Amino acid sequence: MSNYTQSTNFATKDALASGNALKIVKGTEINTEYANIAIAVATKADLVSPTFTGTVTIPIANISGGTITGITDLALADGGTGSSTAAGARTNLGLVIGTNVQAWDADLDTWATKTAPSGVVVGTSDTQTLTNKTLTTPTIDSASVPAISGTAPIYMCRAWINFNGITSAVRGSGNATVVRNTTGDYTVTFTTAMSDANYAAVISTGLSSSANVVVIGGTTGTAPTSSQLRFTINNGNSGAASDPTYVSVAIFR
Repeated sequence: MSNYTQSTNFATKDALASGNALKIVKGTEINTEYANIAIAVATKADLVSPTFTGTVTIPIANISGGTITGITDLALADGGTGSSTAAGARTNLGLVIGTNVQAWDADLDTWATKTAPSGVVVGTSDTQTLTNKTLTTPTIDSASVPAISGTAPIYMCRAWINFNGITSAVRGSGNATVVRNTTGDYTVTFTTAMSDANYAAVISTGLSSSANVVVIGGTTGTAPTSSQLRFTINNGNSGAASDPTYVSVAIFR
């Protein structure tokens, strides 16, 4: 495209003296101007339905109405979907994974397999697995878990630890650490405290010479707190303090 450029300044001829040869308007000058105008007009885009070729640069495009058609699919790298169909777009964007989703059926008051809305699929099977998800003080009933029958409520283990009662070496744990105060006397501390001290502590021992008796609070009579549980293990025959090889503690609340 080109702009019109004037070749002859006709206005300056008016100021020339009579008889000056330049005061005369020549036909060749007029012809040149018309030719310039024709070239400029022919290479400009039409106002209505223009056709562009080559690379078109538009600094700012404000589109407030109408429709845009005939555009080649915009690549993902350019912010598009790389497809001219909705199904193709979902595939390219990784939104198509399976065919069914788990959804809560309010009428049946239970979880049920639902067919996802047309083209919108977010699951790989009827059972979904939560990975690395954080649930903040959830209220979960067994009726909400399809793999568990019955409607009795489920109470999760809030802390657990498996340790050597002789060395206090921890074999495995969750939300708990342990300190051996003295022979058969231990304090389990919860990394994250319980809501109160009204929890149930399940304590078991193993690989000792005789049956053991567990005493919550120990010989010091230390009551459980929301953050700690102290207990002692005594030999069931002699009543003396005992260090079993295996000690396991589980806390439910």
